[in-house]
Amino acid sequence: MSHSPHDRGRELWVFGAGVLVGAFAVAGAMRILRTPAHPNSGVASDTVTTGKTSTSPTQWEVPLFDMVDMQPAVRERLQQTRARVLQVPTSPEGWGLLGAVCHAHNLTECAEVCYQRARELDAGDFRFAYMLAILLDSLGREPDGCIAAYRSAARLRPEYPQTYQRIGDALVAQGRIEEAREAYRQAVSVAPDFFAAHRSLGQTALSQGEPVVAVAHLERAVTLMPDDGIGHAELARAYGNVGNRERSEQATARARTLQRRFGFPDPLVDEMRSMSMSSPSCYNRAKRLVEAGKHAAAIPELEIVEAARPDDPLVQVLLSSAYRATEKASLAEKHLARAKQCLTKIARLDPDSVSALMQYGFIQMQQGRISEAISCFRRVQEYMPDDPEVNVELAFALARNREFDEAIEAFECASAGAALGAKAELTWGFLLRRTGAAADSLGHLRSALRLEPENAEAHFHLGAALEQLGRVDEARNHYRRAAEIDPSHRAAQEVTSPSMKRQSDTRGD
Repeated sequence: MSHSPHDRGRELWVFGAGVLVGAFAVAGAMRILRTPAHPNSGVASDTVTTGKTSTSPTQWEVPLFDMVDMQPAVRERLQQTRARVLQVPTSPEGWGLLGAVCHAHNLTECAEVCYQRARELDAGDFRFAYMLAILLDSLGREPDGCIAAYRSAARLRPEYPQTYQRIGDALVAQGRIEEAREAYRQAVSVAPDFFAAHRSLGQTALSQGEPVVAVAHLERAVTLMPDDGIGHAELARAYGNVGNRERSEQATARARTLQRRFGFPDPLVDEMRSMSMSSPSCYNRAKRLVEAGKHAAAIPELEIVEAARPDDPLVQVLLSSAYRATEKASLAEKHLARAKQCLTKIARLDPDSVSALMQYGFIQMQQGRISEAISCFRRVQEYMPDDPEVNVELAFALARNREFDEAIEAFECASAGAALGAKAELTWGFLLRRTGAAADSLGHLRSALRLEPENAEAHFHLGAALEQLGRVDEARNHYRRAAEIDPSHRAAQEVTSPSMKRQSDTRGD
């Protein structure tokens, strides 16, 4: 079902300028006080209530927080969003933004007030209704009231499957399984490829003694989300219930290699969480940006983290890497030197510090001292032999040192404890292809593409593996896609040239 232009213009939260990131619990209590109006607004003051009132929006008070113990970036973000409401108290967007920022920082009382105000100003906006329902649910409010709030939101945007998923989850928590199944079916009806609803339908079918139905939905779920450990574990149980022992054992073995993925993708919740300015949130996003090669975007986030954690050597290493990638060599050297100082201090206090050894390994990698980095990572591995992150970093270092067999072994150890990221899957696939195991490389290269569909390197190496296996037509498609995604990829451009196509035709015959 389509929704109105009023709704379509609000697919995601877009609130003014500035980067809004992460989620965390703010230190310090929040107080809702009688707040003086903005000096230039002429706004009167009144008592804040969470129910609908007859007062004009210009008489509503804006929550005030105890910001004494807050990090500066958090304090600034809250002050900015609060000032926006003071300046335009009739704006539902302003109240909604303040609610989302408070929600992201665990200022739940304020968030509830603000979402309620946004709802009063615009009862037809799905975002405010939905986020208020999620907040009430997370606070453990009366279950029927939370379910009613979700259903109210669903009426505003019937095609958003996450709402039905949350209704179903709330009903399951109350033991109302049949009603929950109907909610999950509604999610699938509006979004046939929504993996979480298929997984939940499979789980509830199992609980109701319908293993054949469960198998159908769980097979669909793991097809849509191949790296979901919960889905594979539940599928193993369903196969067992229908007497398919072989497939049950296969699914069990697969589940043991994967992370258990709780929750499901939800763009509106992700957008709310992106509004935290806490140092942990900024750090996590900065690390993802650096890994994705977006170094310039990572620098402002890392500077926020550095202000809160000036003696953290890994923050200094990431800053050094980001500045080096943006051709600011002097700043890169400055932060690298600072990282060494921090590590020296840590090592002096604790010679066997795993954190210090890992971070010193990162520094050695950055300086091109690969053998020294491998030594650091191997020492950490002695303390934490099954840690996925340690094994992945060791594998990267071994690959750079052209110790391919050892790198493949390290990736195997890493994958036993967690699902790997796109870079790891790509590197693993590349190494398998280079060592003559092209058939084994296909799964890893395809996993990399599931995680990053526009990764030109993954397309190129998948094409190379397919060509090695004589599957020339499939190889051409991936070579062509690599060249389209990255016109500067010389190898992809060369292999898609007319002369190379003729050679491929000959090799294929």
